[in-house]
Amino acid sequence: MTITLLAAASLAIWLYLVLARAQFWRADQRLAADHAAPTGEAMGNAWPSVAVVIPARNEAESIERVVLAHQASDYPGDLSITVVDDASDDGTGDLARGARGPRARQVGAAPGPGAGGAGQPGGGEARGGAAP
Repeated sequence: MTITLLAAASLAIWLYLVLARAQFWRADQRLAADHAAPTGEAMGNAWPSVAVVIPARNEAESIERVVLAHQASDYPGDLSITVVDDASDDGTGDLARGARGPRARQVGAAPGPGAGGAGQPGGGEARGGAAP
């Protein structure tokens, strides 16, 4: 009986979402380009600061493309991109430095901490808001 009630409730929720909130799942919906963020003291900063930390070790094939893609983001708030080079020996650091722009910078990591360890100094250097 309980399973039947849960199934009926789930079905009712999905029917509501599909029929009353048509295409609610679409991620391609964006605000108009001339849309301004709400302003005023009560709103605070409507667009939170975002910090992107990219730990990299021997990623010469893709690091430049990754950094440039993040820089090309149309996020209107403050966006900080930090590349943490984990002692790469394939030129990753040089390529990341070449892709730097107003939103991107690079910090080095001690050799050998691995991807998780490389992200730790980047988290400390990031200029965005609170980190999880």
